[in-house]
Amino acid sequence: MPTLKLSCYCFVLIYESPLALAVKLITASYCKGDTAVYLLYAHARICSIIGKSGKDIEGLKNTGAIVLAHANERALGLHLLRFSEIVEAACTNLLPNVLCEYLYNLSEHFTKFYSNCRVVGSAEETSRLLLCEATATVMRKCFYLLGIVPVYKM
Repeated sequence: MPTLKLSCYCFVLIYESPLALAVKLITASYCKGDTAVYLLYAHARICSIIGKSGKDIEGLKNTGAIVLAHANERALGLHLLRFSEIVEAACTNLLPNVLCEYLYNLSEHFTKFYSNCRVVGSAEETSRLLLCEATATVMRKCFYLLGIVPVYKM
């Protein structure tokens, strides 16, 4: 069961105490909450949104711009900007759980954004697709640093 393995691996990084790990391994395969399965699902959902748009995301990167007009767009954008400082803190202090927490919070910010801001078919479609792509890119970088293989479809 590769999903369970990934979930357990992420939980080892999130919880510093072996006792907390023993308690949380039971729920590690759940798709909700602070688990690798939830994070992988969030990434797959972003990829699905981009795919369903039918737009050439590489072309949009060259011609489009991100406009953060909605409060949830701004919150997500500001969280994305913290990526480099979080990576530096995690590496400097040898605490990969800091990166896990950032990744979980990023997923939460994306969920709020997606729940409140229509992406495909909206007047702001280009901007929001680019914001989705930026989020997916940062998530993949986090997965890489944590040794987790990203999932593009669920």
